[in-house]
Order: sequence, then C-alpha cells, then structure tokens
Amino acid sequence: MEKKTVIIVADLLDQVKELRERLIKESDVGGVLISTSFLEACLASMLQAYLKKSSVTEKLLNPISGTIGNYSSKCDVAYCLDLILKTTYQDLVIIGQTRNLFAHDHLKGSFNDDDVRKICAKLNSPNEYLKANQEQTNIDDLDEYFENPKNRFVYTVSYISDLLMKKTLSEKSRYT
Repeated sequence: MEKKTVIIVADLLDQVKELRERLIKESDVGGVLISTSFLEACLASMLQAYLKKSSVTEKLLNPISGTIGNYSSKCDVAYCLDLILKTTYQDLVIIGQTRNLFAHDHLKGSFNDDDVRKICAKLNSPNEYLKANQEQTNIDDLDEYFENPKNRFVYTVSYISDLLMKKTLSEKSRYT
C-alpha cells in the first residue's frame, strides 16, 4: 500500500489529544521536535486543500524530495498564498528556528537555555491572545505564564495548529 505524503486534516484532528498528552511527558527536545513536526503536517494538509488536486501537488509536498516538502518552504508558500497572516508566518519561522536550535546543538536541550529563551520571547501569538482574552482565562497572571518560554512555545504551537486546521476546513478549501 502506498504511503500518503500528506496527513488529511481529519486524522490530524484525531491526533491532537494524543499529541497534547505526549507533549506533557516529553523532554524539551522531544516536545519541540514533535510539535514542529505536527505543525509541518498541518501546513501540508492545508496546502494540499488549497492547491490543485493533482499528482504534481503530491510531488511538490513530498517531504523527502518535494520542492515545498520542507517546513520552511511550506511556511513561505502558505504566507505567499495568503492562507496565513504575517504574524502567524513570523511565529512559524521562530518555531522553526527554535527547532533548529534544539536539533542542531546538542547543548541546547532546554527551554532554560538563554538563546532558546530569547527566541521564544519573540513569539507573538501569546501577546495577541493576551489582548483578546485577559478576562476569559483561568490563569491568574497570563503575563507571568507566558514569560515561561516553554509555556509560550507550547501555547503558540497549539494556537497555530488550531488556526491551520480551521483554515483547512474552511469553506474555500477542497475539503468542504
């Protein structure tokens, strides 16, 4: 049986609960790598939903040999097709940079590392959330909560993956 290169959004939605449970148990390195991989799958699913249904689309999105098969290219194309806002794009780039810090430097295996803390502080989604939902949360001090780089990273990944899956299921995609 041929392996699909893109996970359909329904399967991604089914994986969200398991993903969150796994992230709680994972090390910082494992959590960052798994989170970024999940975002990449969400991006691929969204792009597939908006691009022409064709073997060419499958070839483009192939994670091994596709022109837009890597995380960075998927982010770029999603932004250029106006599927995501600039702030979302910027956060996706920062998440990719964070993943690269963890993946390519064996000493940067913690959110407590100064370089990791600095890059996570640049994530904008928590700031947007704070502006819109200060009154509607059960967290006493959201500013303090989001000062923690791991909280900031995990929240941003959750928020963006939700945005991407909603966009995939929106009325303009082929899934509807």
